[in-house]
Amino acid sequence: MPAFCISKLKKALSAAVISHLSISTALAADITIHTGDPGTSSTGYWYSATAATMPVEGNRGMYSSVSSTVNTYTFQAVMPETNDYTIEVYNTCYSPRSTQVQHTISSDSRSASHTLNQDCQTDPYVGQWRTLDEMSFSAGESVSVTISTEGSNNRYVGAAAVRFTYDESSAQINNPPNLSVSTTNITVNRGDVINLSASAIDAEDGDISSSVRWYSSLQQSIGSTYSVTAQSEDFVIQAYVTDSGGLESDTARISVTVNNPASSMLSFDFNCVLVPLINSSGLQNYNASALPDVGSMCGRYTAQVNDNSGDKTLFFNGAQGRLDGVTVSYPFEAVLRNVGIAPVDQPTQPHVVSGSAYNFVGLHVHHVDFNNINSSHLVVGQRGNTINTIEGKMTRYGNSNQNDAGHNVLPNGRADLRLTMDADGNILAFWQLPNLSQDPAEDNWIPYGGDGRLPGTNPEWGNSGQVIVGIITYAYSEAGVPFWGVAEHLEIIQR
Repeated sequence: MPAFCISKLKKALSAAVISHLSISTALAADITIHTGDPGTSSTGYWYSATAATMPVEGNRGMYSSVSSTVNTYTFQAVMPETNDYTIEVYNTCYSPRSTQVQHTISSDSRSASHTLNQDCQTDPYVGQWRTLDEMSFSAGESVSVTISTEGSNNRYVGAAAVRFTYDESSAQINNPPNLSVSTTNITVNRGDVINLSASAIDAEDGDISSSVRWYSSLQQSIGSTYSVTAQSEDFVIQAYVTDSGGLESDTARISVTVNNPASSMLSFDFNCVLVPLINSSGLQNYNASALPDVGSMCGRYTAQVNDNSGDKTLFFNGAQGRLDGVTVSYPFEAVLRNVGIAPVDQPTQPHVVSGSAYNFVGLHVHHVDFNNINSSHLVVGQRGNTINTIEGKMTRYGNSNQNDAGHNVLPNGRADLRLTMDADGNILAFWQLPNLSQDPAEDNWIPYGGDGRLPGTNPEWGNSGQVIVGIITYAYSEAGVPFWGVAEHLEIIQR
């Protein structure tokens, strides 16, 4: 009998446990395992049945002597597809053999025992296949048939072959799920909240809408609904779902066109003068005494941290240092370009401290009342032993939550930072390696943390509809001091 006659089944079956695959008709297939084949194992002593007659495909099988020790012979296979299987055994001719031999079927999902006559003089099925049982198994399920000497009423027990037969035409075919979304095209204004829904039905699993996966450049999520705030650029939302058999639906694509309604823009450049920022840029200074050496130098915001005694520059929990910002109404978008910490007088070089240090510069959003300690920020610098990283933080009533983007994600210690706030006061954060052209068409923003969400609970902004947006530079303790916090351009767009 030729082995592995159907190529597609050859791929599906485990070579470690199957040695023979034959075709009975155009639709029927079987898995035949002989003694000695891969997938067989035994306990106790089993001997070649050289005196037996009526072999199966030339194989006379094995036998074991019954004693106080239980001996077993096991045939095992992995089912190639979800289907109904007929389980058969073959008994070669020999006498005397037991007339009550225990055959146990075991699988991942069930088990059953049968007692058969093996004596050549009285077994009506000697020299031919006999049906042991009929069962349904799943694709990939491991099934074994074990012949045991336990309970035998004669001296000898035999084992020859086991066969699993199934009809390919009745295979339980797994169909991919069907996914439908509430729309495939949508036009919105910048700052609008987009709400989508989807339904997913699978022939085998039923309603799997709760498993729909959504992703876009702005946010990823799982569930039957998806919500995201439109930013300034057109983008595409994609959705798909996977059933329990691993099959995916077609991917749905929702094209989002974003209109940009009239907005006001505040733009801040930094000239080659070291004067207070309120005079050179129009930014308002908050708590300026905590960090007096802040100005601009040849197109860069420059804040020099020389003294951090008493952690006076620190922004963490209830502590807040200096903020140079402007009061804006939300929704808005703020972008700070080419941001990083630098050694003093070396504005283009990254500042890296041996050991642990907390040195940062970046974008900050604060309650419109500077004395009300609710704020969020996205900053560049060193966080402990994590160098050239980006830290995200939210502080609600003086309690901070923070994390970072990972060690050395900014090889040169520089990034562009972007914070957006929608009409409800919800913040999303983005970053990228510096776009030195500063042309928005060349921006490639990466959502912070994969979904743009900063850690912790959204701060309480009050009822004014306004916040302070600006730049902070700060340190924790004296490690890494002195250093510069530098940035090239701040732009705030109010929607």
